[in-house]
Amino acid sequence: MSLESQIADLVSAANKLTATFSGKKTEIDQAVARAIAATPELSRIWYVDQIIGDDKAGKGTRAEPFSSIRKCIDSTPKCGRCEVRLLSDYEMRENVTLGGDLYILGQDASRKLSTSFFKWGETESSMYGFYVTSINMLSFDTLELSFPESNLLSPPLTVAAGLLGFVRASGWNYLGISVRIRNSSIIAPSTFGGALLSAYVGAFTLMCDTTVFPDDFGGKYIFGVAAGTLPVNLSNVLTNLKKL
Repeated sequence: MSLESQIADLVSAANKLTATFSGKKTEIDQAVARAIAATPELSRIWYVDQIIGDDKAGKGTRAEPFSSIRKCIDSTPKCGRCEVRLLSDYEMRENVTLGGDLYILGQDASRKLSTSFFKWGETESSMYGFYVTSINMLSFDTLELSFPESNLLSPPLTVAAGLLGFVRASGWNYLGISVRIRNSSIIAPSTFGGALLSAYVGAFTLMCDTTVFPDDFGGKYIFGVAAGTLPVNLSNVLTNLKKL
């Protein structure tokens, strides 16, 4: 076989290999594109108006908002990021369990996010709030967080720490709670007997930016942590607050 023939055969084989590669590459690219298209968007933005919204007929848009935060979480893929934009003031009427990160924002203006107490069994009362079930971030932005009075409760407020926090976890061995509050204010009467965070967790992260607390809110940031406690003396608390 002449050198020219060998070169021709080599070129032909190289061309076939190139064509095979190009075909396989196209197939792989198409398969990757199909897989990406089939992957759900994990970050969702929903609008909520507790006055005129509708969880059944609404689409979660500004024009057709939902009426509850729970509906927003249920409509977001598990472990995804759920952003809730409140178009009106919102009253907590049930406990809400997070499925991933939750970001609640007052849309267009500061919105009041208030909670209330409810009867827990026959002898105690508890407070509506947020349950964190995994390592999630709960953020409040441009809100007025309003807490209720405790002294007129009948039955009295429960002593179970896990039920007293506005943000809490549902087990003794839970790893931690992460909360960020920005551009907000906290409204709480002096008789408020609950806390911002519960004590049934191993660690707390609480970051507050441009947020105003009542002067007598000490001892109510984290249930069980005495007023005036310095965070530097707590090994399980990370916060930018100077004292609790």
